[in-house]
Amino acid sequence: DLPLPLNPDGSLSFFWFDAHEEQFGTDFFLFGKVWQPQLNQYVSCSLKVDGMERCMYAVPRVKGKARGTLTTDEENKLLTNVYTELEEMRKRRFKDITMLKCKGVHRKYCFETPLEHGEHKILKIKYPATMPPLPANLSGNTFEAVFGTQQSMLELFILKQKIKGPCWLTLKNVQKATQYRRTWCKQEIS
Repeated sequence: DLPLPLNPDGSLSFFWFDAHEEQFGTDFFLFGKVWQPQLNQYVSCSLKVDGMERCMYAVPRVKGKARGTLTTDEENKLLTNVYTELEEMRKRRFKDITMLKCKGVHRKYCFETPLEHGEHKILKIKYPATMPPLPANLSGNTFEAVFGTQQSMLELFILKQKIKGPCWLTLKNVQKATQYRRTWCKQEIS
């Protein structure tokens, strides 16, 4: 059993080149290599990423006015109404989702839904990835759509961390996996 080859600052240099998802995208592993000085060579390593949160965006339904003409107070009232409706839905229909974290954010939009292109104030919704995803076609009285409901945690991780293909990653606060081994790699970390 080899010790973790940590850098002097406590971080780990990890060259990742592959990834694998399990549990319908809620668990994922990065595979790569780390330098093992005791063997004077690179050894295989797997990293299980924990603690991910689902991230979605609810677009408020606007009635009687164009989106670009709303005041800040009107936008905030719309977002409050969306949050209230989502909380009621969560308690009634999605009981496995025990909490939501929400805040208003500005995002740009230019895709296929009949929504004006440009920047809009929408509700960002986050909750732990261990809870089930919301349905893809979810809408309500106060919101038109929720984007990102079916996004895998691996995709979200790669986009948020701005990882572009196989590369060196500097990992902090890593621990050797202590549970049963899940891979054939020489090093397993989380």
